[in-house]
Amino acid sequence: FTNDLKKMKSEGRSVGEQAFVMKTTWRTMRAIYKYHKVNPLAIFKSPLMQIPVFWYFSIDIRKIINGADPELAQQLTESG
Repeated sequence: FTNDLKKMKSEGRSVGEQAFVMKTTWRTMRAIYKYHKVNPLAIFKSPLMQIPVFWYFSIDIRKIINGADPELAQQLTESG
């Protein structure tokens, strides 16, 4: 796609023709992904599921460090 687009720009092709090549490339990629049952956004599932755990962990650690929740610090110390 990149080489085709560069060639079209150097030849002075219209924006409509460039858009057509882009749409065709996009459709081809979608067909390949569908054929092989690949989801390119699947790599974001694991980090998105970890965000809430990290969020609550960082908030609790901040409370302990700042001394805002001594009861939580004591529970963590006693529980092991």
